[in-house]
Amino acid sequence: MNFQTVVQRTSPVGRRELLARLTALADDTRLQILQLFMEQSELSAQEIMTTLGLSQSSASRQLNQLRSAGFLRERHSQGALKLYRVEAHHIEDTFQVLERLLTEEPPPEPVETPETVPELRYLLDAAGRITRWPSKQRERTAVFNYLLSHFETARRYTEREVNELLSQWHTFGDPVTLRRELVDAHLLLRERNGSSYWLPE
Repeated sequence: MNFQTVVQRTSPVGRRELLARLTALADDTRLQILQLFMEQSELSAQEIMTTLGLSQSSASRQLNQLRSAGFLRERHSQGALKLYRVEAHHIEDTFQVLERLLTEEPPPEPVETPETVPELRYLLDAAGRITRWPSKQRERTAVFNYLLSHFETARRYTEREVNELLSQWHTFGDPVTLRRELVDAHLLLRERNGSSYWLPE
């Protein structure tokens, strides 16, 4: 029996599948198994067990994980003899996907709104301004996120600019308290002398 023909996939590799592939590679024994295929294109389970000194149960477990992640193909030869072949293109594809994932632009952070965050529903007026400082921590967290969504990343603000920005998004006229709450929660960073403020990375 020949190895099954590989069907070319058309759907992109998602994060979950990529993590499963990387997890399969994150083991010294499995890496040693893949190294064996650099010298021989096809190996039996028995040959792998003998070369690496693995028990049958250990070899079976490691080979199954590599096969499930797509790095090996398996076929039955004579009787119960199993032969394996490495999928070199699968290894190359995995690291191409990883490189693409690490270099692509992250998706924009969603802006908190009453429609997406129920805690804001009774805290904002029709213009989207906070009408009161909530007492519940869950509501405070929602307010923090809402206020921070109006700040620009990688920008330094003066204290006056922070106060002016916060004043645009609340009605009870206390930007100093809002600014202090954001700083105390370490959601807004500042120089020790208060000369500039910025969002943490």
